[in-house]
Amino acid sequence: MTEVKVVRPFKGFTLFEILIVLAIVSILMSIAYPSYRDYIVRASRSDAHVAIQKVAMAEERIYAVSSQYTGNMDSLGGRESPEGLYELAAVTGIWSGTNCALAVNDTTATNSYTILATPTAGKSQENDSDCTCIYFDSRGVKGSTGGRANAQDCW
Repeated sequence: MTEVKVVRPFKGFTLFEILIVLAIVSILMSIAYPSYRDYIVRASRSDAHVAIQKVAMAEERIYAVSSQYTGNMDSLGGRESPEGLYELAAVTGIWSGTNCALAVNDTTATNSYTILATPTAGKSQENDSDCTCIYFDSRGVKGSTGGRANAQDCW
């Protein structure tokens, strides 16, 4: 007797099924990636917060010894945040401008300071249009410049 072989059809995915899955994944990625990117940018602002607090503590130590604040970043611990995402500056006096790059020392106001953090060019925070500059002054006032009107959004 001759044995009959039953040929089973190939078990796999058709091209149409693969295209449907790719379309679904593409739609999900187009929704998820911008939210993820926004989360990373917001979370990375903590690098500026840590750096600003370190510089503020250094300012207070200097004031305790010399009875005046300084704008010299070398004596305050350097110009870069711990993760390198922000460039730091300190100026004597209370700064209230809109462009951090134009902040300068007020040599007559050595009894107050402002610390500014701006995103480093070429780093991930460079595209943070909501918080283009984060600052803190000796009165404890926290602020920011950029697309967010409320400073607390950047803090």
